[in-house]
Amino acid sequence: MEVAINANDEVKVAVVEAGCVEKLTHISSPSLQMKAIDLLILICANDESLKLVSAQQELVTTALGWLKAPTTLPQRANSALLLANMARTDEMCEMFISRGLVSLLLHLTQIEEPEEVCSSYLLVEFSLQLSGLFCLFLQLSGKVLVSALSALRNLCLPVSQKAGLVESGVLDAALRCLRDSKWPHVHFKCLGIARLLAPLKEVCVQLSQPGTVALVCERCSPAEPAQVKIEGSRLLAGLVKYCQSEEVMRVVISEGGVKLIASLLDSAHLSLRNEALLALNLLAVVKDDGEFKTSLTDEVVVGGVWGVVSAGDSSPELVSNALTFLVLLAEKQWTAEVREKLVMLEGLTDKLDSLTQNDSQTVSDLAKQLAKKLSLNPT
Repeated sequence: MEVAINANDEVKVAVVEAGCVEKLTHISSPSLQMKAIDLLILICANDESLKLVSAQQELVTTALGWLKAPTTLPQRANSALLLANMARTDEMCEMFISRGLVSLLLHLTQIEEPEEVCSSYLLVEFSLQLSGLFCLFLQLSGKVLVSALSALRNLCLPVSQKAGLVESGVLDAALRCLRDSKWPHVHFKCLGIARLLAPLKEVCVQLSQPGTVALVCERCSPAEPAQVKIEGSRLLAGLVKYCQSEEVMRVVISEGGVKLIASLLDSAHLSLRNEALLALNLLAVVKDDGEFKTSLTDEVVVGGVWGVVSAGDSSPELVSNALTFLVLLAEKQWTAEVREKLVMLEGLTDKLDSLTQNDSQTVSDLAKQLAKKLSLNPT
C-alpha cells in the first residue's frame, strides 16, 4: 500500500475519499502507529489530497497529539514531518499557529545533536555496542530537528504570520541551530526560515548583526550541498532587497556576501539569476572609497554577470540588469582597474557591438553606454 501511495497521486486522493485517513488516526499500537504516520506523510505530500485532509479536524487534533505525547524520537520526527506536510497552505498554517504548534516545534529544536561527538566515536572505531546506540540516537535527534525546522519553515510562508513568528523566537531558534549544528540538512532549513522572514525590517536588522552574514557564507562553502548554497544566496539577495539600508548592504559586502549572491548567476532558473542581479545592482551603488573594490570586481562576480549577458537563454530583462551592474562598476572611482578586468572578458567587444542592435531599446542603450565607458567605440 505504501508503495502504491508513494507512486501515484490518484491513489492518495482515493485513499482519503475512501475514509482511510480516519482509520489511520485511530490506530493505537505504537509500531502500527508509526506506519500510519508514514502513510499520512505521503498522503499529505499531494496538494489535492491535502485539500481533502485539511477538512478533517480529527486528523489535525490527532497529529498535534502525537507531537505532544511522550513518544520515541522516530515518532516525534515523523509527527513533525507530517505537520510540515500539512502546513502548506495559508489556512492550515494559521490554524496550526493558533493551536500552539510553534511552541511545540521550538521545544524540539532544543534537542541536543552534538554530531561531532558521534564522529569522534566513529573515528576511533569503538567496538562497544553503546557507541553504535549513541550514534543512532544522534541521527534520530538530528531527524527530529530537521523535521521541526521543516514545519517551522512552512509556517513562515503566510505574510500575515511572519511578525508573530519572529516575536515567538522562530528566527532566534533558526540562527542558533545554524550556528551550533554541523548538519547540512539543518543549515538548509535554517536558511530557508531566515529567507522567508527577511521581508520584515526587524529581521533585516538582526541578520545584519556582526558575524551573521559571515556565518551564512561559512555554512554555504563549496563543500556544502548545492541546495544549501542556493538557499543562503537567496537569503542574502533578499536581505539586500528588503533592507533599504546602505549600512546593511555594507555589512553584506564586508562579510563576503557578494560572491555568495553571485553564485546564483549559474542557476538553471532564470528567476534566481534575476534575484542575484537585482541584489548586485543595489550593492554596486553603495558609496565607498575603494574598500569594496575587491568584492565587487571578483572574477566570480564579474565573470558570472558577463555569463548572463553572453548566455543564449537570457531574457532582455536579465541582460539589461547584467549590463546595468557592469555600467555601475565602470562608473566607480576605480574605473581604470574595472576597465582592465572587463576588457579581458571573452568576446566583450563583439557581444556589445551585437547588443547595440538589440530589439530592446534598454539593452541597446546600456550596451552603448558600457562600450563608451570602456572606450570600445561600438558601431
